[in-house]
Amino acid sequence: MDKPIISIIMAAYNSERTIEMSLKSIREQNLEQSEVEVLVIDGGSTDNTREIARKYNCIIFDNSKRLPEIAKRIGLKACTGRYIQIMDSDEVFATSYVLKRRIDFMDAHTEVNCLLARYVPPKKSGISGKYISAVGDPFTAYAYNWFIDGNIGLIKKTDILKQKGYYIGQFKDDDIIPIGDSCTLFRGEYLRTKYSDLFDEVNSTVLFQKTVRDTKYIGCIEGDDIVHYTSSSLSTYFKKLKFRVVNNVFDKNGSGYSAVAENNVALNRRKWGYPLYCISIVFPVIDAVRMSIYYKDASFLLHPLYSWYVMIEIIIQYCLKIIGKTIENQQYG
Repeated sequence: MDKPIISIIMAAYNSERTIEMSLKSIREQNLEQSEVEVLVIDGGSTDNTREIARKYNCIIFDNSKRLPEIAKRIGLKACTGRYIQIMDSDEVFATSYVLKRRIDFMDAHTEVNCLLARYVPPKKSGISGKYISAVGDPFTAYAYNWFIDGNIGLIKKTDILKQKGYYIGQFKDDDIIPIGDSCTLFRGEYLRTKYSDLFDEVNSTVLFQKTVRDTKYIGCIEGDDIVHYTSSSLSTYFKKLKFRVVNNVFDKNGSGYSAVAENNVALNRRKWGYPLYCISIVFPVIDAVRMSIYYKDASFLLHPLYSWYVMIEIIIQYCLKIIGKTIENQQYG
């Protein structure tokens, strides 16, 4: 049997609320479905996640450690596609031609080995939904200075393609590189040739950074959107923020800032300014107003609250680390 054109790696845990939408959007892509391999790596779900995955002809793997970072490692070792798409179970392709456009772009630009997409919120979401899709979290947004236009803005600023609707960002060794985790497409042969010995040791975020460091390029397509159906109430978002802080403080091989900052001097330096940024009050307020105007949504005015919450959690978690406590995330990020 021929290898599939694309493998989709999807981490899941008790994901019945969103995974059917996600898998349905995959199976509705205008590709021959025999060319699409979907791997669902399940962290021990007790709901209908596995039944839904079987309904959509997915290959199911067990993830005894539950966490999505580990799930993606399992998927990377098992997948066989020419291209590899990292995807979460609450992410839905906005149109039926996302994968076709991505594959065509990568086929046409062989110098590019990874590609990013833009997160967009669903039409109806909680109070933090648009902020999560646009910013992620306040600390990362500060470190990367991407309050406006996020990850994609960094690519557009360094674009060398100059073709309307299509971008190839070129990054130098000392540049701050976007984060590549969910929504990321990799060239499978490149990953397997260069980094297969690292699949058990590092997460997809680090592999993305290594790919860009070695090749200099990231691709992006205008309108290549992923709808993010994350839980976005205020209380749920605070839990997500705490999860990220714990991950960054205690797990340097995690999927966030700490996983990449140690190898980037400029990015590592930025973290020291975050407490001053928060204490100033005025800078978070200015950014909140800027984002509210740019994104045309008043919910971004909560940015100072999120910023302070993250700063307090950073202080708490580092104090626990100093006194010898080791904290591991048990919930699913």
